[in-house]
Amino acid sequence: MGNYDYKSNIWKYYSFELFMGLWFTLPISVIFLRSFDISYGQIGLIEFVSAIIVVVLEIPTGAFSDSIGKKISLILAALLWCAAMIAIGFGSTFRMFILGFVLWAISDSLLSGTKSAFVYDSLKRLGKEKSYLRVKGISNFIESFSIIIASLFGAYLFTVNVKLPWIFFAGSAFLASLFMLAAKEPYTNHSKYNVTNQIKLMKQSISFVASHSTIRWIVIYASTIILPFTIFNNLVKQPYILDMGFQVVSLGWITAIMYGVGGLFSVFSKEIEKRVGEKGSFFLVTFVHGLGFMLLGLFRFEPMLIIVILIYMSRFYKDNILEYYINNHVGSKNRTTVLSINNLVVSLLSSFYVLIGGRLLDIFPMQAVLFASGIIVVILCLPIVITRFYLKKTLVSTGK
Repeated sequence: MGNYDYKSNIWKYYSFELFMGLWFTLPISVIFLRSFDISYGQIGLIEFVSAIIVVVLEIPTGAFSDSIGKKISLILAALLWCAAMIAIGFGSTFRMFILGFVLWAISDSLLSGTKSAFVYDSLKRLGKEKSYLRVKGISNFIESFSIIIASLFGAYLFTVNVKLPWIFFAGSAFLASLFMLAAKEPYTNHSKYNVTNQIKLMKQSISFVASHSTIRWIVIYASTIILPFTIFNNLVKQPYILDMGFQVVSLGWITAIMYGVGGLFSVFSKEIEKRVGEKGSFFLVTFVHGLGFMLLGLFRFEPMLIIVILIYMSRFYKDNILEYYINNHVGSKNRTTVLSINNLVVSLLSSFYVLIGGRLLDIFPMQAVLFASGIIVVILCLPIVITRFYLKKTLVSTGK
């Protein structure tokens, strides 16, 4: 019966991702804020504050999850997400929107790393750790399916009432919490939770990352490769697509296609990783991100949507393999904390990428910024990958 409980964790996790992935707000979030006379500068500030909140809470929430349990953390995250959507949906002032996005950031911090650890520990209970990439790929597909439906439906809801997408998103987050409530905690930390133990666990995890060359390398690579995608996804995606010649109403189905194709591709992460290997995976992701954004910078017409879709496919695959390699090297006791340390570094640099990218976009043309970001990825990430795979052992086989 016990193994069935852990096996059922997987479909409950899929259900959790299904409802948490109903981003009715994805194609209209900027338009919604602008409808209340929120300036682009204020939107940028909201993004920056949210990112800093995630950075500040990343490790503490990871340690909290390792101490209290992945299940409780995911339930709390879903409920906070629900509260955030209500605050934003019923808000009408900059202060209310800030409050909503802060709650959203706290929820995001709790989710970060915890979902991956919950899945891996559940599979470990079943002796099926090698199925991790397949499970994550399926979950990404489910999430992408949710995003497709929500993007199309969310645009329609917005035309009925601008608040409806946020209210529907709140309801879906609440439903997600119910599925996780029915799940079974896959790993129990026998150390009693208190602030002292949490700080101790955080220190141990930071020390582990600092001393483990493989994990340290992954963190460096992850925090570098996301530079162009962060700028594109958070700042210029919508205006770039409109500049291609598409209409505003097209943003819904284009968003659905990007996440749908990316999620479908993600299902085959395990098969792709087995075929191309570790080295091939990192070279593939590096070239797609580097050359992809260089092409977006050089050209701006409708067929370039294919390049955008390829970049999103690469992004899904990249996230899966990075989590997979980290999980392979970290024990259950501090798995979430180590994943959170990786996400902390990535989030910290992302906040600065957005801040600097926004400033550059005020000075230089959009295409120049995109082309330069692609160049930077090639210049920085390619040597990182070459150094790792031609001077050291592969990720899975190495210890330190």
